[in-house]
Order: sequence, then C-alpha cells, then structure tokens
Amino acid sequence: MSKVGDPQHSIPDGWKWKRLSEIILTPISGGRPKGGASSESGTIPSIGGEHITKGGLLDFSSAKYIPKNYFEKIKFSKLEPGDILICKDGALAGKVAFYGKNYFHQAAVNEHVFILRPKNEDSAKYLFFSLQSEDGQNQIKRILTGSAQPGLTKTFPDYYILKMPSHFEQHKIAAILSSVDAAIEQTDDIIAQTERMTKGLVQELFIKGLNHKEFKKSPIGRITNEWGVVTSEYLISRRIISEVQDGNHGELHPKEGDFQDEGIPFITANCLNHGRISFDNAKFLDSIWLKKLRIGFAKPNDILLTHKGTIGQTNILGDEYDTVILSPQVTYYRISDTSFLLPEYLHVVFQSHNFQNKIKQLSMQSTRAYLSITQQKNILIPLPSPIEQQKISSIILAVDGKLENEREHETYLLKLKNGLMQDLLTGRVRVKVDAHA
Repeated sequence: MSKVGDPQHSIPDGWKWKRLSEIILTPISGGRPKGGASSESGTIPSIGGEHITKGGLLDFSSAKYIPKNYFEKIKFSKLEPGDILICKDGALAGKVAFYGKNYFHQAAVNEHVFILRPKNEDSAKYLFFSLQSEDGQNQIKRILTGSAQPGLTKTFPDYYILKMPSHFEQHKIAAILSSVDAAIEQTDDIIAQTERMTKGLVQELFIKGLNHKEFKKSPIGRITNEWGVVTSEYLISRRIISEVQDGNHGELHPKEGDFQDEGIPFITANCLNHGRISFDNAKFLDSIWLKKLRIGFAKPNDILLTHKGTIGQTNILGDEYDTVILSPQVTYYRISDTSFLLPEYLHVVFQSHNFQNKIKQLSMQSTRAYLSITQQKNILIPLPSPIEQQKISSIILAVDGKLENEREHETYLLKLKNGLMQDLLTGRVRVKVDAHA
C-alpha cells in the first residue's frame, strides 16, 4: 500500500487522492418561482431535500411542481441524467441522490439542493457512492461543522477528498453497488404498494360497516347483532376498556440525565412509525421509575396512539418487554373484555382513514398539534360482532406481516450496501477487472 495525501491514511496501489473540485464542475444551485412550488403550481417537478431517501433514491410521493414557462427560463439548474443531487442546508444537509435516466425527462432542483455534475460522466456513479458512504458523510459533516451557518457552500468540493481507482475499477465497483440499489428500489416499490393495499383494505372494510343497515340505525352505545357504534367513553363505562391514559408525569417526568443504556423502555412518539414500534429509537430508565411514577405504564396487548406533536401513529405493544414507560406524547388503551372487543380490531380502527381524519381535525383546534384524552374518548368507533372483528383483523394483520417482512429485507439490503461501500470504496476489498472490457 502506498501512502499518498494524508499521511494518516493509505490507499491501494494504482489509486489516487483527488479533491472533489477536480472531478466536478462548480456546484449548481436551484431556485423556485415567486410564490414557490406546490403539488398544483405547475407541471415540472421541483426536487428538494425531502425527496431524497435514506438509500439515495428519489421519492416523488409528495412531489412539488413549477410552471413550464419558469423552467424554460432557467439557465443552469435543469437536471440531466448522471447528475448527483446533494441537500446543502438544514437538517437534511449532506443527503445525496443519483439522478438516473429512469426519472423525469424534465426536472429542476430548488434552492436547498446542489447539482454536482461530473466532468467525466463515466465517474458519476462511483462519485455518488463515495459521497453516500460512511467516510463521505463524515467528511461532509466536518465541512458543515466548520461553517458559521451550518450548510454547504459552492466551495465545499475544495475540502472533500476521495480515493479514485482506475477507470475500470470504478465501473466494477459502481456496478456491484448499483445492483444492490436496484434491489432496494424494488423493495421500496413493494413496500409502497403494500401500504396502499393496507389503506385500501381498511377503508373498504369500514365503508362496508358504516353503510350497514344495522349500523345506520344504531344510536351511540347500542350494539346490535351485527354492527354498532360506540365511543371509548362508553366502552370504559361498560368496563370493556379498563384504561385510557398517557404518560403525563408532571414534575416527575424523566430528564436527560436519568436515561441509561438498558432497563425499562421509555416510548416517545419517535418510537412509533408506520405501524411499527422501534425500540432502537427508545431511551431506557432504571426499574426504580416504576415506583416513582404513578401512571403511564403500558403492557403487552395495549394499543398505543400518539396524540401530541406527531398525531395518529399507532401500534399494539408486543411482548418484548413486560412493561414500558410512556412519554406524554403517547396514550395507551387497555382492553379488559376481549370477548367483546379485540385489541387487534381497535388497532385497525385507529389506522382507518375515518379515524385518522377525525383526530387530525380535532388536533387542529389546538394552537399546537395536540389531541386530549377527552377528545379521544368521544370519537365514534364502528363495532361489528367479535367474529367479524376477528375476520377484519386477520385480513389486515396478514398484509401487515408481509409489510414487516419487506421492511426487514430492506434493512438487510441497506446493511449489505453499507458494508460493501466500506470495503470497495476504501480498496480494503479489491475487485477483479478486465482492462479490455
């Protein structure tokens, strides 16, 4: 191994240290017309940092557009296949994406994104993976930290250093990593399709119930032989739901210094996302807090619902832990009579379009995103017989199981890609290349 550039680091024989500014043109910044861009303000996609996924892909599910006449006046920030996009400021600074030929024929970037255009387009994919790698992201963070206002300026390529193998080895490395990216993109598509399927199924099942003749003539609190309508307040009065409580601990609320590496999970709204509970995002408390606090303990089979800040994330607590401690952002529902109401069914209700719309409407009545327990208790809940509850829950849980499998597969692919980037982009593992290919 020959030592080049930084004496603390080495690179493989035949590789060279290069500044990013030697490889790309001056970064191109974007903009937006007066009045900004929205989902209805034009026909040409305007790409911002929020459209760049963690895997370096572009997600246009919440696309924004600019008018065609504005796009035609733009001189420099029109995207071309092979461009690299990097978010230059804010919380998303440093996120990168590759603009491939399979994206829009015409598109532009907004003022929060730089276009990095390689002088030699053959190096584009290798450069993208270098910027996306752990080493690349660490370099970008150091450059950000050195700024008076955290963000990337047009001069940042002068301070970004990368290892460049031969032209042929660049292509081989890029091809290997691109194949993993293709698998990640395919899995992303399956996840998106399955999420749409879940929403559609939940909506279809509840439309059936809401249109049922027995439901339509059933007053609140009256349960017919098939469908009825109730509130959580009614179910509490009948002792079908035993507790609806959040983690409002008052002065005893845990502070940063109270948390530790293991113990009793402390669940915040950040731990619930897309119908999943992520203990990776949880903090932990000593078991002594179970004696200190009087309320806010959830147990297996409790249904969790976020009601402050982030509204409407929900899941059923599994049996990973006997007890978890909730933050004031999260409410738990504990069902005591499962012969009348199934936890899985109530979870499906909380996911439904009608319920989600209602809690968002109620939360908007507050000066901040907030849904009180009193408001929660008075939301109408369609209630079929236990047999039909079971059928509905089984259908949705089967789809949720497929969704969980796909997310686990995506996590595996992302870890595989990170490992490959660490090996291939540093030269720790060399690839065989045919110089005549």
